[in-house]
Formats: sequence, C-alpha cells, structure tokens
Amino acid sequence: YAILHAIERDPIHCCRELAVLLHQYIQALSAFLGSEASGQSRALTMKNFIEQNAARALTIDDIAGCIPLSRSRAIHLFRDTYGTTPYRYYMELRLALSQSLLERTVLSIQEISDRLGFMDYRHFSGFFKKECGISPSSYRRQVSNHTTPEADDFL
Repeated sequence: YAILHAIERDPIHCCRELAVLLHQYIQALSAFLGSEASGQSRALTMKNFIEQNAARALTIDDIAGCIPLSRSRAIHLFRDTYGTTPYRYYMELRLALSQSLLERTVLSIQEISDRLGFMDYRHFSGFFKKECGISPSSYRRQVSNHTTPEADDFL
C-alpha cells in the first residue's frame, strides 16, 4: 500500500520506482519458472539415463550422478516429476525387459540374467519372483505366445 500512496503524492518519481519493482518481479518470476523447467529437464535426463542403461546394473548413485544434484535431491525431483523414485522406475523397466525376453525369445534364463546385468542367475530369479510372485521359468511356461525373434531386437 505504501507504493500506492507514494504514486498519489509523486506520480512521476514513483513510475521509475514502480518500473524497477516490476522489473525485479519479472526477473524473480522468470527465475522461478526457469528452475521448474530445469527440474523437469534434470528429471528427464535421469529418466533417459535409466532407459539407456536398463540392461546393466545401476545404483541410485549412478542415476543421480548423471545430473549435478545430491542423491536425495535427485530422488525428490524424480518423484515429483514422475510419481515414483528413479530406482523404482529402473526396477520396473528391468522387469518389463525381463518379461519381454521371457515371452518373446528362447534365451535361457541365465542368458537373460546376463543380458540384463544381474550378478548371477539366482539374483535375477530372486528379483523376478519378488516382483511377479512367480519364478522366471514358471512365468515363461504361463505365457502362451512363444515367438522367437532375435534377442538382439530387444536390447
């Protein structure tokens, strides 16, 4: 309200002050909007990194390391943008790749485990069973369409 009273008393002088205030407001708004866009861009960078590296073992430090933010800030930013943590997104992507390879190839479970960067067959089987509730071999038996395209088409 002080600015309104000042404008009434000295409109010419106050116009300059008002212009400065307006300029500062626009700069602050621009910085705020820029940080929002920058956050989405960084979240997209993490998402792309995960998708490009889903066939290898990743840690949250690997994922957060692709952008210049702390591990906790990276997790928070990704969750705000995509509604899940980066590591959960990575695990869901690996599960989808696993299911696709089990459904559409004749690769052994060991070969699938190797292609997806798991430490060993048991680690892959444990991961798959935890996520799906059944073993990879049981899952493969349950799927009905056993086509056999080249495995390289999937990775």
